[in-house]
Amino acid sequence: MLKRRKDNDYMLSLKKLEFVSVMAVATNYFRTFVVDSKGQGYIFGDAFKLFTYRNKESDMQFSSYLKIPVDVSFKMMDGLGMLVKEGNDIQATIRFKDTEYVLMESRGLFYNALKELKEKSGEKVETMSGFIGPYSIDQAGLDDLLGEFRVIGEEEEQKFEEFKTKFLTQEVIKNEYKHFCNYQSKVKRHFN
Repeated sequence: MLKRRKDNDYMLSLKKLEFVSVMAVATNYFRTFVVDSKGQGYIFGDAFKLFTYRNKESDMQFSSYLKIPVDVSFKMMDGLGMLVKEGNDIQATIRFKDTEYVLMESRGLFYNALKELKEKSGEKVETMSGFIGPYSIDQAGLDDLLGEFRVIGEEEEQKFEEFKTKFLTQEVIKNEYKHFCNYQSKVKRHFN
C-alpha cells in the first residue's frame, strides 16, 4: 500500500488533476465531494449502516456517512470548472485523521417507497433534511451516537460488536485511507 508507515498521519496530498481523477474513481464507490459555503471541502463516504432513534417512537431511518475534510487551494466551480484557472501544481490534502461520523435521513429505495405509500394513504410522515452530528470516531463519539440512535440490526450481537470495534479502533478511517490509496494507484500512471 502507498504511504503505509507505523507513524502514519493518514493524510493524502494530491495535485489538482490527480485529485479530480481520484474523485472520479471514488464516485463509483459511493463517495461524494462537497464544498460548503465557507469553501471547506469534504468527502462523504457511505458507511453502510442504518440507524433509527433509540428512545423515540419513529419510523425514520438514517444512513451513516464518513465526513472527511479536504483542504483545497484551488477554486471550486461547477462541473469541470475546477480544471481551469490555476496550474496543476497546487494541492488538495485529504485529512483522514480528522474524519467524523454523520447521519442523514435514508435515501434507500424501500424506505422511500414505504414513506410514499404512507403519505398517499393520508398518514403524517416525518422527514428531515441535513446531517445529524458530527460524531467523533472514538469512545465519546460512539457513546453520543448510541445514546440517541440504535443500529438497525444491533440485536445481531456479533455484527454489532464488529461495528463498535471498527469504530473504536478507527479501522473505518484506516480502511477509507487504504481505499483512496488504491484509487490513487489506479490513476497514478497518468501523472508520472
